[in-house]
Amino acid sequence: FNAVGTSVDITKWLSSSYEKEFPHTPVFIAEYHSPDDPHKEEDLTGILALAEASPLLLGVNFFEFQSRYDRRGQAGWGMFDPALPLGDDMLGADGFGTETGP
Repeated sequence: FNAVGTSVDITKWLSSSYEKEFPHTPVFIAEYHSPDDPHKEEDLTGILALAEASPLLLGVNFFEFQSRYDRRGQAGWGMFDPALPLGDDMLGADGFGTETGP
């Protein structure tokens, strides 16, 4: 399914609704994103931790990997922004937890 929300939102939904209604049905989030969230690294860490801890959440595909400028209103959605110098994108200079960058 597609999800527009933070890892906190998904955690609440998974524990309060989905696990009760579908306790034996795994789920994969095909389009996971929280548009214009200034804390993308924290959010990605949270959703990956949830996927690791939950027996039902198989994983996520982050949407969009790269910020888009060809569609109005989607410039702030991506993890990486080609319009910014390397390291100044949404995940910062450390490349999401690495010492050498992306």
